[in-house]
Amino acid sequence: MDLPTAFEIDSILKDLDGPRKMSFNSSKPESRTFVSAQRDDQELIDDLMAHLDDESFIPPKRYELLNSSMHVSSDLKVSIPKCAQLYLGGSLDSCGLFIGGKPKSCDRLRCIGCDFKVLIFPKFKWASDVDYLFFRNSMPEAIKLKTKLKSSSDSNAYCCQCQWTCTNKIVSPNDLDCVTFNHQKWACGGHD
Repeated sequence: MDLPTAFEIDSILKDLDGPRKMSFNSSKPESRTFVSAQRDDQELIDDLMAHLDDESFIPPKRYELLNSSMHVSSDLKVSIPKCAQLYLGGSLDSCGLFIGGKPKSCDRLRCIGCDFKVLIFPKFKWASDVDYLFFRNSMPEAIKLKTKLKSSSDSNAYCCQCQWTCTNKIVSPNDLDCVTFNHQKWACGGHD
């Protein structure tokens, strides 16, 4: 059996539209209602399927749909786990994803201010003479940054391009007492 022609398709569509009756209840202009005698959905599907050749339509397999060149929206984001609350810690403290319980220092920090990954230097602290321009000019080159690090057995030194701090214990960034640090700029970048 051949595929239906354009004339046959028009005829099918007219047959589908034929049984519908349309009228307006115009007793009051503000209360017009549309009345339609609709056929059963299964009847419509059966009528359409009766005119199609069984070999004319082969549904694609699931893997073909996934591997085809269909456009995937860039709005589709995969959710990655992030720390429930942000903590910084010293070199002796545990680090990783914090979802509750005993606090862990986040080791996947990202700065919202300069859009740099926050670098962590275990067992070091910053020299007292570091300033904004040093970090601005040295980030993200660890070799340049290490020139202003001092050894410290229990501290971690943290920095991005616009701010820095160090700590020797688990602490919330909100509780850091440091003139050079704005706690609202750092966030968990996600743990995979």
